[in-house]
Amino acid sequence: MKKVFTINGSPRHNGNSGILLDAFIKGSEQNDVELISYNAKDLNISGCTGCLRCNLIKRCSIRNDDWEK
Repeated sequence: MKKVFTINGSPRHNGNSGILLDAFIKGSEQNDVELISYNAKDLNISGCTGCLRCNLIKRCSIRNDDWEK
């Protein structure tokens, strides 16, 4: 079984990007795939602060956001 990950980066759920992504998802569902889909607008993802701690601890030091999803 193939895995498909989609993310809608548009701030509008039903905009042109969302409509195209929905068509892609419908086609993927017909082909027996494991589908994971997110809307970026709904996620709480903090931006990089440029602290460079990731170089020391080998992971991002920002916590309590949705990045791990």
